[in-house]
Amino acid sequence: MTSGNVQAPRAPGALADNYGAQAPPPPPAVASSALAPPPDVFGQLAVSDRDVALRKVSELIARLGAAETRRTDRADGFTLELTIQRDAYAELSRELARLGRWQPTREPAALPAQVRVVLRITG
Repeated sequence: MTSGNVQAPRAPGALADNYGAQAPPPPPAVASSALAPPPDVFGQLAVSDRDVALRKVSELIARLGAAETRRTDRADGFTLELTIQRDAYAELSRELARLGRWQPTREPAALPAQVRVVLRITG
C-alpha cells in the first residue's frame, strides 16, 4: 500500500509553501529611477516620422559623446534619457530644432557640468 501523503520532490532551497514568502524586489531600473533626481532638461521633439527622428537623434547622441541611459517606446512616442556635457548641450538643442519642433519645457539658466536630459519624440 502507498501512503496518500506522498509529495513531489522540491528543488533545493524551495519554499514548502507560499506562506511567509516575500515578494521579489523590483527590477533595478525601477528602483534606480525612483531614486534618481529629476532631469535638468525635459523637452518634446515633434516630428513627422518618429522612427527616422529616433535614428537621427541616436546618431547625434553618439557624435556629441552623450550617453543614453534609458529608452522607452510607447504607442504615443519614444522617450530617451541621456547625459551630455554642458559644453555640448547647446549643439544638441540646435540639432534637435533642425529635426523637428523642439520645445524644452524645463531648461534651467545654469546647467551642471553633466546635463541630464529627458527627450520625448512624438509624431
